[in-house]
Amino acid sequence: MTNQHSHWRVWEVADHLEASSTLDDAFASTKQAVVSILRRWGDQWTGDPRWISILNKKKLYQECEESIVALHYLWEFLLSNNQNQNIIVMDVCAGKGFFSFLLTYLCSYYDNNNGITEIIMIEKSDNIDWHHIEEVNRMGNVGPKITIWDNTNLHDHDDVLDRMLKLPHNLALSGIHLCKQLSPTFCGLVNGLGSKCRYACLSPCCLPRAVTTQKNAPKKKQFT
Repeated sequence: MTNQHSHWRVWEVADHLEASSTLDDAFASTKQAVVSILRRWGDQWTGDPRWISILNKKKLYQECEESIVALHYLWEFLLSNNQNQNIIVMDVCAGKGFFSFLLTYLCSYYDNNNGITEIIMIEKSDNIDWHHIEEVNRMGNVGPKITIWDNTNLHDHDDVLDRMLKLPHNLALSGIHLCKQLSPTFCGLVNGLGSKCRYACLSPCCLPRAVTTQKNAPKKKQFT
């Protein structure tokens, strides 16, 4: 990349991912898809100051690596899913929605939504700049529409579960980097959804103190 915006991290991250051996052969096809998507974004948006927080962020490489693994397993599930069965993908504790943003472009990359009718981001904050999500929805020619459930606290278990149960299709849940009690709460929602949840992928961050304390406690101490 030789243009005036070649210093944006998106180009370096794409090159680094392509050359990296960190992700083994199992993830190779998803990794290459993400590399192509990053370069597509770079061609389209580098230089636009609105996109600095997405395409020039310090943790872009880390977010890509985490998303590639989650996208790979979700895509495997979708490929094995009956093509006639509609599915809603839920990005739990989505933050800025990087996983969702990548997923809708992954559908475009493969020219196949794989039964996804909608991507829903669940996020506690209502003060995040989601212009990139608004932009991709406005374009309308990429992948499934992304809906944002902002101001939604995962710990309001009953309210969130009821809202999920009212959705018209089965669900696939993905939770990346869930901290402390959010991981057990995610599992509680999966259990509460029952057969409506066809797929769940959880990548925890820091586990609650009760869990880590028990892990390191003498064997005679056990939960009851």
